[in-house]
Amino acid sequence: MSYRNPKQVVDTQSGQHVRNMLQQISGATVGALNQIKKEADKKREENLADRKAQADRLFTAETELNQIALANPGLDVSKAIEGNLKKMATLLKEYGNEPYKWPSEVKTFMANVKTMGTAIRMQGASNSALAQQISEVKEKPLGTMGGGDLYADPEVYKKFDIQFRSGRTAGSSEIDFDMTKPGGPIPYTIMRDSSGKEIGRSLNTDFDIADYPVIPNATKEIQASGKKFKKDPIIRNPMASLFDDMEVIELEKDPEGNVQYGKKINPEKLAQYARKNLDTDSYIDSLTPNEAARFFNNIIRDYVSEDDFSVAGGKGFKLNFIDPKLSTWSTDKTGKVNDPRREMIKNAYARFVVEKEGLAEEVINFGKVKPKTNNTFRTTPLKERIVKTKKSLASLNKWSKEKGANGNKKMPVFTLYSIKNNNERIVAKNANKGVKGAKEDWKWVLERKTGGVFKATDVIRDDYKDLLTNLGFENPLLK
Repeated sequence: MSYRNPKQVVDTQSGQHVRNMLQQISGATVGALNQIKKEADKKREENLADRKAQADRLFTAETELNQIALANPGLDVSKAIEGNLKKMATLLKEYGNEPYKWPSEVKTFMANVKTMGTAIRMQGASNSALAQQISEVKEKPLGTMGGGDLYADPEVYKKFDIQFRSGRTAGSSEIDFDMTKPGGPIPYTIMRDSSGKEIGRSLNTDFDIADYPVIPNATKEIQASGKKFKKDPIIRNPMASLFDDMEVIELEKDPEGNVQYGKKINPEKLAQYARKNLDTDSYIDSLTPNEAARFFNNIIRDYVSEDDFSVAGGKGFKLNFIDPKLSTWSTDKTGKVNDPRREMIKNAYARFVVEKEGLAEEVINFGKVKPKTNNTFRTTPLKERIVKTKKSLASLNKWSKEKGANGNKKMPVFTLYSIKNNNERIVAKNANKGVKGAKEDWKWVLERKTGGVFKATDVIRDDYKDLLTNLGFENPLLK
């Protein structure tokens, strides 16, 4: 067998397969990488767009709020704007710019930031209007209708001066907002004194002039009552009870030579008539207890009679003054107001109306028929008591002066009754009564009626004069 050279076979396909495989692998890898890069670029664009949207949202809010702040120079809202914009930036960074991803409290805050500009505008308009109203009140003297309450705490006026920058009180005020509640920012004012110390806060949601210590102005109501009375036919009836106890006045003769007669109206009768027929009670009913107290203390306290004092006593009430912090009236079990202080105020206001409108000054001409005097005056128990007590007091004073010269003269009066109410008196009692051989030792004891019986209190004095103030003898009506 002859030798043959081995036949070499050249593989031309495997390399191609490998190349094809490598190409396929490379293509797949590149495709995957390209997809990854494409998605990364998309995320990058989204992140940049979101960050830009955050910046735009923040810039828009900042621009709008600053413009509104500049348009309302009377409000110091710089700290409120700065603080809320910083919080907004922090929340946007943490939660992004897509509202559906925000927690509910963040949504509420962002919504309130959006409407904060409107709240500043409204607060600016409100403050401007209220500052104007307060300025008008200040133009009137203290203690007059429509003016400031003469008895208000001076600190209250200072806080308002600072809040509205309407006075000389040194200090500052700034507006801030509660941003946590749905429905819009809730504004409030922080007042600081000259040292920067906070002296008060005021919610501005329902603020109006009623919060300022201004005295109600009843001018229109008083004039309306006067006009109504002047049209009332009762003033032409000489026998009407309004003319009771008033003297008949002889007037000039008429053209035929007949003497004419007239009368003035009884002021107290007219005041009671005004309460029932001229709507004076309704005005007092329209006032809050605080407003009524303010009106009484500043305007009508001098129109109270001793009878009113006796009715209103014992209710935490001081003569001619009512606590300006009064917030509620006393009521009965059904809720009906039965507070004697309001009754006293109504009486005083009716008398005030009668005087201011001159309703009891005019002489009513009844013509040539002379009217009857029609006296109906009856002394009230209180007036009888005042007369009796003053007589007793005069006897005691005379005895007190003379007892040094005549020590044996017996004390003429042993009991003095109160002129303010039916439940107080002072009684002279012998401290040594029943002690055999002991000298008389007279003491004056304040007694109060409890359960229909007078009982001694622990108020005991050697001299009756020391107890007279308990019985109301400082009352100017008795001087």
